[in-house]
Amino acid sequence: MKTLMLTGNEKEIGTYHRAFNWATHLVHLGHHVTIACDGHKRLRIHSYYEGGIKIIETPSFMDGRLLGVRIAGIGGWGLLSIRARRAELLREKYDVVHSFEHYPSVVLPVYTAGENKAPVFLSDWCDHYGEGGFRDTYDSFKLRAVYRTLGKVPRIVVDYLERDVRRRAAAITVTSKYLFERAVNIGIDPTQISIVRGSVDTDKFRPIDKLTARDKLGISRNQPIVSFLGTGQFDVDCALSAFVTVVREIPAARFLVLGKKAAPLKQIVNDLSLSGSVIFTGWCPHEVLVNYLAATDVCVIPLRDNPTNQARWPGKIGEYMAMGLPTVCSRVGDVAELVEREKIGLVADNDPVQFGTAILSLLKNVPLATEMGTRARKVAERHFDVSVQGLQIERLYQVLLSKHTTSSIEQHELAAIR
Repeated sequence: MKTLMLTGNEKEIGTYHRAFNWATHLVHLGHHVTIACDGHKRLRIHSYYEGGIKIIETPSFMDGRLLGVRIAGIGGWGLLSIRARRAELLREKYDVVHSFEHYPSVVLPVYTAGENKAPVFLSDWCDHYGEGGFRDTYDSFKLRAVYRTLGKVPRIVVDYLERDVRRRAAAITVTSKYLFERAVNIGIDPTQISIVRGSVDTDKFRPIDKLTARDKLGISRNQPIVSFLGTGQFDVDCALSAFVTVVREIPAARFLVLGKKAAPLKQIVNDLSLSGSVIFTGWCPHEVLVNYLAATDVCVIPLRDNPTNQARWPGKIGEYMAMGLPTVCSRVGDVAELVEREKIGLVADNDPVQFGTAILSLLKNVPLATEMGTRARKVAERHFDVSVQGLQIERLYQVLLSKHTTSSIEQHELAAIR
Protein backbone atom coordinates (compact mmCIF):
# COMPACT_ATOMS: atom_id res chain seq x y z
CA MET A 1 0.00 0.00 0.00
CA LYS A 2 1.38 3.38 -1.03
CA THR A 3 0.33 6.38 1.04
CA LEU A 4 0.90 10.13 0.82
CA MET A 5 0.42 12.21 3.96
CA LEU A 6 0.05 15.96 3.41
CA THR A 7 0.80 18.14 6.44
CA GLY A 8 0.73 21.91 6.82
CA ASN A 9 3.40 22.10 9.51
CA GLU A 10 7.16 22.21 9.49
CA LYS A 11 8.99 19.06 10.46
CA GLU A 12 8.79 18.18 14.17
CA ILE A 13 5.95 20.65 14.77
CA GLY A 14 2.26 20.07 15.44
CA THR A 15 0.44 17.44 13.40
CA TYR A 16 3.69 16.43 11.69
CA HIS A 17 4.28 14.25 14.77
CA ARG A 18 0.86 12.64 14.31
CA ALA A 19 1.58 11.79 10.67
CA PHE A 20 5.14 10.65 11.36
CA ASN A 21 4.10 8.28 14.16
CA TRP A 22 1.49 6.60 11.95
CA ALA A 23 3.91 6.48 9.02
CA THR A 24 6.60 4.88 11.18
CA HIS A 25 4.43 1.88 11.97
CA LEU A 26 2.97 1.61 8.47
CA VAL A 27 6.51 1.37 7.09
CA HIS A 28 7.31 -1.23 9.76
CA LEU A 29 4.35 -3.24 8.44
CA GLY A 30 5.80 -3.12 4.91
CA HIS A 31 3.90 -0.20 3.38
CA HIS A 32 5.37 2.76 1.49
CA VAL A 33 4.71 6.20 3.01
CA THR A 34 5.62 9.71 1.89
CA ILE A 35 5.12 12.78 4.11
CA ALA A 36 5.00 16.26 2.59
CA CYS A 37 5.69 19.05 5.09
CA ASP A 38 6.71 22.71 5.06
CA GLY A 39 10.42 23.20 4.46
CA HIS A 40 12.98 25.87 5.29
CA LYS A 41 14.36 26.41 1.77
CA ARG A 42 12.52 29.26 0.11
CA LEU A 43 12.63 28.05 -3.50
CA ARG A 44 13.81 24.44 -3.42
CA ILE A 45 12.33 21.05 -2.60
CA HIS A 46 14.30 18.93 -0.14
CA SER A 47 13.59 15.17 -0.34
CA TYR A 48 15.20 12.41 1.73
CA TYR A 49 14.40 9.24 3.66
CA GLU A 50 14.12 8.94 7.42
CA GLY A 51 13.38 5.61 9.04
CA GLY A 52 12.14 4.27 5.70
CA ILE A 53 9.71 7.19 5.27
CA LYS A 54 10.15 9.52 2.31
CA ILE A 55 10.09 13.12 3.56
CA ILE A 56 9.43 15.95 1.11
CA GLU A 57 10.04 19.46 2.48
CA THR A 58 8.31 21.88 0.11
CA PRO A 59 9.40 25.49 -0.58
CA SER A 60 8.62 28.10 2.08
CA PHE A 61 8.41 31.09 -0.29
CA MET A 62 5.36 33.20 0.62
CA ASP A 63 3.74 30.30 2.49
CA GLY A 64 2.12 32.69 4.97
CA ARG A 65 3.51 31.15 8.13
CA LEU A 66 3.86 34.70 9.49
CA LEU A 67 1.55 37.14 7.69
CA GLY A 68 -0.90 34.49 6.49
CA VAL A 69 -1.46 33.26 10.04
CA ARG A 70 -2.16 36.81 11.19
CA ILE A 71 -4.57 37.57 8.35
CA ALA A 72 -6.36 34.26 7.80
CA GLY A 73 -5.60 32.35 10.99
CA ILE A 74 -3.69 29.67 9.08
CA GLY A 75 -0.62 29.38 6.84
CA GLY A 76 0.08 27.16 3.84
CA TRP A 77 -0.54 29.70 1.07
CA GLY A 78 2.71 29.23 -0.88
CA LEU A 79 2.12 28.56 -4.56
CA LEU A 80 5.48 26.80 -4.90
CA SER A 81 4.58 24.46 -2.08
CA ILE A 82 1.15 23.73 -3.55
CA ARG A 83 2.69 23.11 -6.98
CA ALA A 84 5.35 20.76 -5.57
CA ARG A 85 2.76 18.68 -3.75
CA ARG A 86 0.49 18.55 -6.79
CA ALA A 87 3.43 17.40 -8.90
CA GLU A 88 4.11 14.60 -6.42
CA LEU A 89 0.50 13.44 -6.72
CA LEU A 90 0.61 13.53 -10.52
CA ARG A 91 3.98 11.78 -10.72
CA GLU A 92 3.40 8.91 -8.29
CA LYS A 93 0.53 6.45 -8.09
CA TYR A 94 -0.71 6.57 -4.51
CA ASP A 95 -3.38 4.26 -3.13
CA VAL A 96 -4.20 6.51 -0.17
CA VAL A 97 -3.87 10.27 0.37
CA HIS A 98 -4.36 11.51 3.92
CA SER A 99 -4.54 15.28 4.42
CA PHE A 100 -3.89 16.77 7.85
CA GLU A 101 -6.07 19.80 8.55
CA HIS A 102 -7.21 22.15 5.77
CA TYR A 103 -4.23 24.33 4.89
CA PRO A 104 -4.39 25.40 1.22
CA SER A 105 -1.09 23.53 0.69
CA VAL A 106 -2.77 20.38 2.00
CA VAL A 107 -6.14 20.65 0.24
CA LEU A 108 -5.49 22.36 -3.10
CA PRO A 109 -2.96 19.82 -4.44
CA VAL A 110 -5.63 17.12 -4.13
CA TYR A 111 -8.37 19.29 -5.60
CA THR A 112 -6.26 20.31 -8.60
CA ALA A 113 -4.65 16.93 -9.31
CA GLY A 114 -8.02 15.25 -9.69
CA GLU A 115 -9.78 12.56 -7.69
CA ASN A 116 -8.30 9.76 -9.80
CA LYS A 117 -4.90 10.64 -8.32
CA ALA A 118 -6.22 9.98 -4.83
CA PRO A 119 -8.33 6.77 -5.07
CA VAL A 120 -8.84 6.85 -1.30
CA PHE A 121 -8.79 10.32 0.21
CA LEU A 122 -8.99 10.95 3.97
CA SER A 123 -8.96 14.10 6.07
CA ASP A 124 -7.54 14.40 9.57
CA TRP A 125 -9.11 16.96 11.92
CA CYS A 126 -7.10 17.82 15.04
CA ASP A 127 -8.06 21.39 15.89
CA HIS A 128 -10.90 23.88 15.73
CA TYR A 129 -9.43 26.63 13.55
CA GLY A 130 -12.51 28.45 12.28
CA GLU A 131 -14.85 30.93 13.92
CA GLY A 132 -14.62 30.60 17.69
CA GLY A 133 -11.50 28.46 17.35
CA PHE A 134 -7.76 29.09 17.40
CA ARG A 135 -7.75 32.23 15.32
CA ASP A 136 -10.29 33.95 17.61
CA THR A 137 -9.29 32.52 20.99
CA TYR A 138 -5.53 32.97 20.76
CA ASP A 139 -5.30 35.95 18.41
CA SER A 140 -3.11 38.31 20.45
CA PHE A 141 -1.35 40.15 17.61
CA LYS A 142 -0.81 43.86 18.20
CA LEU A 143 -2.42 44.87 14.88
CA ARG A 144 -5.34 42.51 15.35
CA ALA A 145 -7.98 44.94 14.00
CA VAL A 146 -5.93 45.61 10.84
CA TYR A 147 -5.28 41.91 10.21
CA ARG A 148 -8.95 41.07 10.63
CA THR A 149 -9.95 43.75 8.12
CA LEU A 150 -7.42 42.48 5.57
CA GLY A 151 -8.37 38.88 6.23
CA LYS A 152 -12.12 38.97 5.61
CA VAL A 153 -11.96 37.18 2.25
CA PRO A 154 -9.11 34.76 3.13
CA ARG A 155 -11.00 33.72 6.26
CA ILE A 156 -14.10 32.96 4.23
CA VAL A 157 -11.95 30.76 1.97
CA VAL A 158 -10.35 28.99 4.94
CA ASP A 159 -13.70 28.36 6.62
CA TYR A 160 -15.03 26.91 3.36
CA LEU A 161 -12.03 24.61 3.02
CA GLU A 162 -12.37 23.45 6.64
CA ARG A 163 -15.86 22.15 5.88
CA ASP A 164 -15.49 21.16 2.23
CA VAL A 165 -12.43 18.93 2.57
CA ARG A 166 -14.25 16.83 5.18
CA ARG A 167 -17.30 16.48 2.94
CA ARG A 168 -15.15 15.30 0.04
CA ALA A 169 -13.18 12.77 2.07
CA ALA A 170 -14.04 9.08 2.09
CA ALA A 171 -13.31 9.06 5.81
CA ILE A 172 -12.30 11.46 8.56
CA THR A 173 -9.97 10.90 11.50
CA VAL A 174 -10.54 13.20 14.49
CA THR A 175 -8.87 13.60 17.87
CA SER A 176 -11.88 14.31 20.07
CA LYS A 177 -15.59 13.83 20.64
CA TYR A 178 -16.01 17.58 20.09
CA LEU A 179 -14.66 17.31 16.52
CA PHE A 180 -16.68 14.13 15.94
CA GLU A 181 -19.84 16.08 16.75
CA ARG A 182 -18.69 19.05 14.68
CA ALA A 183 -18.19 16.77 11.68
CA VAL A 184 -21.66 15.28 12.13
CA ASN A 185 -23.13 18.79 12.36
CA ILE A 186 -21.76 19.68 8.90
CA GLY A 187 -23.39 16.62 7.39
CA ILE A 188 -20.75 13.89 7.66
CA ASP A 189 -22.06 10.34 8.12
CA PRO A 190 -20.96 9.18 11.63
CA THR A 191 -19.85 5.85 10.13
CA GLN A 192 -17.19 7.75 8.14
CA ILE A 193 -15.62 9.25 11.27
CA SER A 194 -12.96 7.57 13.42
CA ILE A 195 -11.69 9.01 16.70
CA VAL A 196 -7.93 8.48 16.82
CA ARG A 197 -6.16 10.15 19.73
CA GLY A 198 -2.56 11.28 19.75
CA SER A 199 0.07 8.52 19.81
CA VAL A 200 3.49 8.18 21.42
CA ASP A 201 6.54 6.04 20.73
CA THR A 202 6.88 4.19 24.03
CA ASP A 203 10.33 2.93 23.00
CA LYS A 204 11.68 6.46 22.56
CA PHE A 205 9.93 7.75 25.68
CA ARG A 206 10.36 5.37 28.59
CA PRO A 207 10.96 5.76 32.33
CA ILE A 208 14.49 6.68 33.38
CA ASP A 209 15.82 6.68 36.95
CA LYS A 210 14.96 10.10 38.38
CA LEU A 211 18.16 10.58 40.39
CA THR A 212 20.36 9.61 37.44
CA ALA A 213 18.52 12.10 35.21
CA ARG A 214 18.87 14.87 37.80
CA ASP A 215 22.58 14.21 38.21
CA LYS A 216 23.06 14.54 34.45
CA LEU A 217 21.17 17.86 34.40
CA GLY A 218 22.69 19.26 37.59
CA ILE A 219 19.33 19.39 39.36
CA SER A 220 19.20 18.82 43.13
CA ARG A 221 18.04 15.31 44.03
CA ASN A 222 15.51 16.61 46.55
CA GLN A 223 14.10 19.61 44.69
CA PRO A 224 10.39 19.30 43.74
CA ILE A 225 10.04 19.71 39.95
CA VAL A 226 6.87 20.53 38.00
CA SER A 227 7.07 20.48 34.19
CA PHE A 228 5.14 21.75 31.18
CA LEU A 229 6.04 20.42 27.73
CA GLY A 230 4.88 22.10 24.55
CA THR A 231 5.70 23.61 21.19
CA GLY A 232 2.70 25.89 21.60
CA GLN A 233 2.61 27.39 25.07
CA PHE A 234 -1.08 28.20 25.15
CA ASP A 235 -2.51 28.55 28.66
CA VAL A 236 0.78 27.83 30.43
CA ASP A 237 0.18 31.13 32.23
CA CYS A 238 -2.70 29.37 34.05
CA ALA A 239 -0.26 26.80 35.43
CA LEU A 240 2.23 29.51 36.34
CA SER A 241 -0.45 31.35 38.30
CA ALA A 242 -1.22 28.08 40.09
CA PHE A 243 2.47 27.56 40.80
CA VAL A 244 2.40 30.64 43.04
CA THR A 245 0.36 28.51 45.48
CA VAL A 246 2.99 25.77 45.27
CA VAL A 247 5.93 28.09 45.93
CA ARG A 248 4.25 29.65 48.95
CA GLU A 249 4.26 26.25 50.62
CA ILE A 250 7.38 24.76 49.01
CA PRO A 251 9.78 27.65 48.17
CA ALA A 252 12.38 25.26 46.73
CA ALA A 253 10.00 23.97 44.02
CA ARG A 254 10.87 24.72 40.40
CA PHE A 255 8.70 24.94 37.27
CA LEU A 256 10.28 23.80 33.99
CA VAL A 257 8.96 25.12 30.67
CA LEU A 258 10.19 22.55 28.15
CA GLY A 259 10.04 24.00 24.65
CA LYS A 260 10.68 27.24 22.86
CA LYS A 261 11.41 30.36 24.88
CA ALA A 262 8.58 32.90 24.62
CA ALA A 263 9.20 36.52 25.62
CA PRO A 264 5.59 37.16 26.83
CA LEU A 265 5.91 34.26 29.29
CA LYS A 266 8.98 35.79 30.87
CA GLN A 267 7.01 38.96 31.56
CA ILE A 268 4.23 36.89 33.15
CA VAL A 269 6.81 35.11 35.31
CA ASN A 270 8.18 38.46 36.46
CA ASP A 271 4.69 39.79 37.20
CA LEU A 272 3.99 36.72 39.35
CA SER A 273 7.33 37.16 41.19
CA LEU A 274 8.42 33.70 40.02
CA SER A 275 11.62 34.67 38.19
CA GLY A 276 13.74 32.56 40.55
CA SER A 277 11.40 29.58 40.41
CA VAL A 278 10.79 29.08 36.67
CA ILE A 279 13.34 27.63 34.24
CA PHE A 280 12.99 27.98 30.45
CA THR A 281 14.96 25.18 28.83
CA GLY A 282 14.43 26.19 25.20
CA TRP A 283 14.52 23.50 22.49
CA CYS A 284 16.17 20.29 23.69
CA PRO A 285 17.63 17.32 21.80
CA HIS A 286 15.67 14.16 22.51
CA GLU A 287 18.29 12.70 24.85
CA VAL A 288 18.18 15.87 26.96
CA LEU A 289 14.39 16.19 26.86
CA VAL A 290 13.81 12.69 28.25
CA ASN A 291 16.15 13.47 31.13
CA TYR A 292 14.22 16.65 31.96
CA LEU A 293 10.99 14.65 31.93
CA ALA A 294 12.53 11.87 34.02
CA ALA A 295 13.67 14.48 36.56
CA THR A 296 10.08 15.70 36.91
CA ASP A 297 7.76 14.92 39.84
CA VAL A 298 4.49 16.26 38.39
CA CYS A 299 3.51 17.26 34.84
CA VAL A 300 0.78 19.78 34.02
CA ILE A 301 -1.73 20.35 31.22
CA PRO A 302 -3.46 23.72 31.76
CA LEU A 303 -6.43 24.33 29.44
CA ARG A 304 -8.83 27.24 29.46
CA ASP A 305 -12.42 26.14 28.93
CA ASN A 306 -13.14 27.17 25.32
CA PRO A 307 -14.04 25.44 22.03
CA THR A 308 -10.39 25.35 20.95
CA ASN A 309 -9.34 23.29 23.95
CA GLN A 310 -12.47 21.14 23.94
CA ALA A 311 -11.51 20.12 20.40
CA ARG A 312 -7.82 19.47 21.12
CA TRP A 313 -5.98 16.38 22.21
CA PRO A 314 -2.79 17.76 23.83
CA GLY A 315 -0.02 15.55 22.47
CA LYS A 316 2.09 16.10 25.57
CA ILE A 317 -0.09 13.68 27.55
CA GLY A 318 1.43 10.87 25.48
CA GLU A 319 4.99 11.76 26.50
CA TYR A 320 3.94 12.25 30.13
CA MET A 321 2.31 8.81 30.25
CA ALA A 322 5.12 7.04 28.41
CA MET A 323 7.69 8.46 30.85
CA GLY A 324 5.61 7.13 33.75
CA LEU A 325 4.68 10.54 35.17
CA PRO A 326 1.51 11.73 36.95
CA THR A 327 -0.38 14.68 35.45
CA VAL A 328 -2.44 17.53 36.84
CA CYS A 329 -4.90 18.58 34.15
CA SER A 330 -7.64 21.19 33.76
CA ARG A 331 -11.17 19.85 33.72
CA VAL A 332 -11.53 20.50 29.98
CA GLY A 333 -11.87 18.18 26.98
CA ASP A 334 -11.32 14.47 26.46
CA VAL A 335 -7.86 14.44 28.03
CA ALA A 336 -9.37 15.32 31.42
CA GLU A 337 -11.72 12.34 31.09
CA LEU A 338 -8.72 10.09 30.40
CA VAL A 339 -6.74 11.35 33.40
CA GLU A 340 -9.71 10.91 35.72
CA ARG A 341 -10.94 7.58 34.32
CA GLU A 342 -7.54 5.88 34.29
CA LYS A 343 -6.42 7.46 37.59
CA ILE A 344 -3.14 8.67 36.09
CA GLY A 345 -3.25 12.08 37.76
CA LEU A 346 -5.59 14.69 39.17
CA VAL A 347 -8.14 16.88 37.42
CA ALA A 348 -8.70 20.41 38.72
CA ASP A 349 -10.75 23.48 37.90
CA ASN A 350 -8.87 26.40 36.37
CA ASP A 351 -8.89 28.34 39.63
CA PRO A 352 -5.18 28.98 40.41
CA VAL A 353 -5.54 27.90 44.03
CA GLN A 354 -7.35 24.64 43.15
CA PHE A 355 -4.89 23.79 40.39
CA GLY A 356 -1.95 24.62 42.66
CA THR A 357 -3.43 22.56 45.48
CA ALA A 358 -3.72 19.56 43.14
CA ILE A 359 -0.02 19.90 42.26
CA LEU A 360 0.86 20.10 45.95
CA SER A 361 -1.18 16.96 46.67
CA LEU A 362 1.03 14.92 44.35
CA LEU A 363 4.29 16.56 45.42
CA LYS A 364 3.51 15.71 49.03
CA ASN A 365 2.17 12.20 48.40
CA VAL A 366 5.05 10.47 46.61
CA PRO A 367 3.56 6.92 46.82
CA LEU A 368 0.33 8.14 45.15
CA ALA A 369 2.27 10.04 42.46
CA THR A 370 4.42 6.97 41.79
CA GLU A 371 1.37 4.71 41.56
CA MET A 372 -0.32 7.08 39.10
CA GLY A 373 2.85 7.29 37.01
CA THR A 374 3.20 3.51 36.85
CA ARG A 375 -0.43 3.23 35.76
CA ALA A 376 0.11 5.97 33.15
CA ARG A 377 2.93 4.02 31.54
CA LYS A 378 0.70 0.95 31.20
CA VAL A 379 -2.08 3.05 29.65
CA ALA A 380 0.40 4.48 27.13
CA GLU A 381 1.62 1.03 26.13
CA ARG A 382 -1.88 -0.43 25.89
CA HIS A 383 -3.77 2.34 24.12
CA PHE A 384 -1.50 5.07 22.77
CA ASP A 385 1.65 3.43 21.45
CA VAL A 386 2.38 4.06 17.76
CA SER A 387 2.00 0.35 17.05
CA VAL A 388 -1.55 0.31 18.43
CA GLN A 389 -2.66 3.34 16.44
CA GLY A 390 -0.63 2.31 13.41
CA LEU A 391 -2.65 -0.89 13.20
CA GLN A 392 -5.89 1.09 13.57
CA ILE A 393 -4.88 3.37 10.68
CA GLU A 394 -3.76 0.42 8.54
CA ARG A 395 -7.13 -1.31 9.04
CA LEU A 396 -8.96 1.89 8.13
CA TYR A 397 -6.94 2.31 4.93
CA GLN A 398 -7.45 -1.33 3.94
CA VAL A 399 -11.22 -1.17 4.47
CA LEU A 400 -11.47 1.98 2.36
CA LEU A 401 -9.28 0.50 -0.39
CA SER A 402 -11.41 -2.64 -0.45
CA LYS A 403 -14.58 -0.55 -0.80
CA HIS A 404 -12.98 1.52 -3.56
CA THR A 405 -11.87 -1.61 -5.46
CA THR A 406 -15.32 -3.19 -5.16
CA SER A 407 -16.97 0.01 -6.34
CA SER A 408 -14.61 0.27 -9.32
CA ILE A 409 -15.33 -3.33 -10.37
CA GLU A 410 -19.08 -2.76 -10.14
CA GLN A 411 -18.80 0.41 -12.24
CA HIS A 412 -16.79 -1.43 -14.92
CA GLU A 413 -19.31 -4.27 -15.00
CA LEU A 414 -22.17 -1.80 -15.28
CA ALA A 415 -20.42 0.01 -18.11
CA ALA A 416 -19.84 -3.29 -19.91
CA ILE A 417 -23.54 -4.14 -19.69
CA ARG A 418 -24.50 -0.78 -21.13
